Amino acid sequence: MFIVIQSRPRNGDTMILDSAAGHRRTFDALAAFLASPERAIEVAAAGTCHLCPDYPPMRAFRMVKTGDKLHTEELPDGVLQVSGRPDLLARYIEAFRFDPGAQDHHHPEQRVAFIPGGLDPRSASIIVEADDYADDPERWAADNRE
Repeated sequence: MFIVIQSRPRNGDTMILDSAAGHRRTFDALAAFLASPERAIEVAAAGTCHLCPDYPPMRAFRMVKTGDKLHTEELPDGVLQVSGRPDLLARYIEAFRFDPGAQDHHHPEQRVAFIPGGLDPRSASIIVEADDYADDPERWAADNRE
């Protein structure tokens, strides 16, 4: 999984980029976390993305169970953090589910935006992007040679 800030100077959303299979692994880890008594989980990101090397990377994705609205934020230590009630987090993680081989994207905050009191209006906007080239930098390089 790569977590990148689209463009510099900043004028784009933060993107979580992986293959459909990679996002499924993240979904499975987050679903297991939500079913556990643990309060937080942190998933390390892979660093600079070969698909968008000019976009600054973040170091991790953290999910925290709270008793409040869903809130997504970028923390100063390079962590993309999503916090909120477990029922809202369960809706949020559905954005990590893609059909095998999908080349698509989802906006996870939209999954809770229409629930009264579900989304903190200060939340960052995130894009979960599926691209099978994310798992295979050699194939991407071979297919994109000039």
